[in-house]
Amino acid sequence: MSNTNSVSSSDTVDNKANDTLLHAAHVTLSESPVIISVPTTGYTSTIVIHGKTQQIVVSLKELSQDGIPHCYRKGKKLPFSQYWIPKENEWDENNHGKRVYLAGDEKKKPLLDKDKNQIGMVSVDMYDKCEMEGTCLLENGDLINIDNSTKSFIKVGGQGRRNNVFGLGSGSQNLVPFVSVAVNDIPLGKTLYIEKLDGLDLDGQQKHNGCVRVDDDSWSFDSCQIDFFVLSYVDYLWLNLDEKVSVEVKDCQVKNYVTRNHLAHVKASTDQSIIPSLLDAKYQP
Repeated sequence: MSNTNSVSSSDTVDNKANDTLLHAAHVTLSESPVIISVPTTGYTSTIVIHGKTQQIVVSLKELSQDGIPHCYRKGKKLPFSQYWIPKENEWDENNHGKRVYLAGDEKKKPLLDKDKNQIGMVSVDMYDKCEMEGTCLLENGDLINIDNSTKSFIKVGGQGRRNNVFGLGSGSQNLVPFVSVAVNDIPLGKTLYIEKLDGLDLDGQQKHNGCVRVDDDSWSFDSCQIDFFVLSYVDYLWLNLDEKVSVEVKDCQVKNYVTRNHLAHVKASTDQSIIPSLLDAKYQP
């Protein structure tokens, strides 16, 4: 999520890491840090300006000639996490890895939309999971997404829905289980090949082909990390994937792994005729 601040004329900052001059922007100082991406030859630099101290911190991220960070080169390993749709009245784990029950009878915290209207009331643990995972399912079948902010939410559909079945990515593309990944430094729509996923048994009947697609990004981590959408907490536990994998940015063909059981799990329509369209489904209000 971006932080909006006024930006004016440019200045320069001496960068002794690679003996070049980086162009920083003047900003209106505020209590919150201001983050600016600064392109330089061979690098993308991030300048963080803290309003109180006016301290400037520059971090460098090496890019290849095609603009893709070198961490995505074949053979290099990077953090590989998973996310899923937490469900009310089911077991999950909190942001510290502790097992929690997302009780539906302990409704203490409201889910508010951008206009401060309440669209749901949930437990504190459930609220935290909705915020962290970006999508969550209420007991009544309402599917909730964060709405361009971790403090506001949107209802994208109810029980029996045929659209927005698994929630929304960061663009117009809906999330697709075992296909969508959240990445912060690769363009939306790009396909990636993850060798560790190739041949992975998903449900005893389907095997993954290793190809995934960037449909999402994340506020909870920075660059050079892959967050893989696995639908449920049970899938996360059962798959037991490696914490680091090598990833290659390449053209590959994503597959549709959605089954009727997946539709039932998220309380969507179980009409199997909708399954072929879900691979490329776009958000529908």
